[in-house]
Amino acid sequence: MQVKGWSIDQAATYLHEERPLNSYDETKGWAADLASSPASGVETYPIDGLQYETARKRAQTALGSRFDSRAYHQMILSEGALPISALTAKIDRWIVTQR
Repeated sequence: MQVKGWSIDQAATYLHEERPLNSYDETKGWAADLASSPASGVETYPIDGLQYETARKRAQTALGSRFDSRAYHQMILSEGALPISALTAKIDRWIVTQR
């Protein structure tokens, strides 16, 4: 939110699109919590967030219509928290396997 300059509604819409299994009201609650206490979320690390966003766009561009958002997120989360350099390498390997 802080990096993009988004309102709570804009952040809630984004979160809901990225996490369709969660209700809009739930994602709006998360966005409101982040707005009131930005240190509570991962969004306080804007450099990693921007690198993650760039890697996702790279995967979407490379795979086009074959890009599966759910499969992508399962792959991202499968090993838990990783340093951004390890995550980027993992994304690159995943792109190759999805072609």
